[in-house]
Parts: sequence; structure tokens; C-alpha cells
Amino acid sequence: MSVTLAPQLAVVLSFHGVVERIEHPEIQVNHVDLESFERIVELVRTRYEVVTLDDVAAAVKGDASLPDNAAALTFDDAYRSVLELADPLLSGLPYAVFVPSGLVDSGARVPTYVMRTALAFTEMPSVRLPGRRRPLKLRTPDDRERAAVHAAELLRSLPRPEADEVLEGLRSLLPDERWQEVNATFASEALLGWPELRSLVARGVTVGSHTRDHAVLHERQGADEIAAQVQASKAAIEERLGVPCRHFCYPHGHPRDLCREAVEAAREAGYSSAFMNVGGPVREGMDPLFLPRIAIAGSPPDAALTDRVQLSHSKWYVEAAAELGRG
Repeated sequence: MSVTLAPQLAVVLSFHGVVERIEHPEIQVNHVDLESFERIVELVRTRYEVVTLDDVAAAVKGDASLPDNAAALTFDDAYRSVLELADPLLSGLPYAVFVPSGLVDSGARVPTYVMRTALAFTEMPSVRLPGRRRPLKLRTPDDRERAAVHAAELLRSLPRPEADEVLEGLRSLLPDERWQEVNATFASEALLGWPELRSLVARGVTVGSHTRDHAVLHERQGADEIAAQVQASKAAIEERLGVPCRHFCYPHGHPRDLCREAVEAAREAGYSSAFMNVGGPVREGMDPLFLPRIAIAGSPPDAALTDRVQLSHSKWYVEAAAELGRG
């Protein structure tokens, strides 16, 4: 079946963190190496005119026009490397950072990091996780990767109280002093604090919400939990930074990771836009609270910007939007 696509308005690029080198790919799954990031930035400067998320939201609503080659840049999770490595290279270019406000408050790290690090460094020969009758072996690297896949699925699909229980069980696999050691080794996984985020705001960087606790807003989450994640993060960001929080990003960002109630919660909270992490360019007529982005990851990371990939993702987005009633 052929799919007719509406005219393109902009591409919104999705990054996470940047590191000098990817030394531990099983842990640094959310990062691109500095050389690749420099190449992407140069490509963006030569191919696109970079606009803000406010510009994109206004264009989707029909209140403004964008240049034909418009692009917006976003970073999920607010890793410290955004300030330390990415910001100097982006001098003069607007961009946005999506913040999990509760993790910034507590100084915690994202659940994926906790899970992968616990399974990679525990000395336990096995681990018992919900949903399996038998413990998962941890004797070989392949065993540990299989356990990580299973744990990731649990964290991604369970309601938050149950996901928190899984996460605490994983955290307990390492003693506190060992966590201090591995956290120091993986300093790339630390998030920015509020003072550093204020310094970015002072430079003109847009700060949006990535929920309060990096909670996945799928249909198994209760309505009250979804509303709290969407609203409390917005309120915290506005209080801490003294600026409006107009943009939202769904954690993980695949259609399976959100539901109609999450989209409507973002709308009711007063966000101007909300983004997935897949789906090609932003096009005319899209729901501003269910917008696609192009994830920049993998090798080579600029492969996601090819016309073929963008077209494929756009067609897939149409199907996903229809399933969620956003088409």
C-alpha cells in the first residue's frame, strides 16, 4: 500500500551524550564519540538552517513558516557532556535539552545505566528477575547481555512501582563502594545539575521535560502516574530555572513506549510540542504532541540522515500515528 506524505517542515535530530571515545559500548549505549559528533555538526552547518523547537511548534500549528532546509537539535537526559563537549561545538546554533527533573534533583542516573552497569560488574553468578521461573546466568559476557535484554524489557514495560522494584534489585547487585568506583569510571553517564542547566539557559538553550523519573508512559502506567510524570517535571523545571517549559520528550520514544493517555496528558499540561525518538522528518498536519525525531546513533551516525532512511521512517510513522489515533 502506498503512503502519501505531507510536505516536510523540518528534521529534528535526537542525540543523548557525547564522549571522547566509546570505550565500553555495553554501558555507553546512549552516546556518540566526539569525532562522529564533530562530523554531524559540520554536516548540519552546511546542509541545514538550524531553528528552535518554538519555531518547529509554531510551524506545525500553521502560525509560522520555516526555511526549506530547517533542522532542530535536541539532547535527551541532560548528560554533562552536553555542556562539556557538545555546547562548545554548537556555538551559535540553537538546541534543546530534555531533562528528567527528578533524577537531576537526586543526582541519580538513568535506569538503563543502572541496569547495564549492575549486570556487567556484579560478581554474582546469576540473578533472579520477575517474569522468569529460573535465575538468569551471569557466567559469560553472552549470559550478561541476555540478562540485560530481559531486564531492559522489564524496565520498559512494567508500571513504575514494579519497574522501581526491579531497578532496586539490580542496584543491590553491587555494594555502595563498588557503585562509587564504577560511577567514577563512567563519568560520562552523569547528568547535569540545576546550576549547570541554568548556565545553559543563560546561553539561550531550550530546556524541556523528559518526565520526572525517566518513566515510560505506556498503557500499563496508571493515569495518575502519567499525569504526575508529565506535570511535575514541567513545574520543577520552571521553578528551578525560571523559564517556561514548553516542550516534552517521551522516554525511549518508540510508539510502544507511550499511549493515547500520555499524549493527551502532555496536551493538558500545556506543552507546545512533544517528541518521539523515531519517525523521520516533521511534516505538515502532524499532531504537535506526537512529533517524530531522527535518532543520531550507531555507526556511522549520519546514516540516519539519508533520504532512504528518512522516507522509510516517515512511512512507518504514518502507521504508528494511525494506531495511536494521532493520524
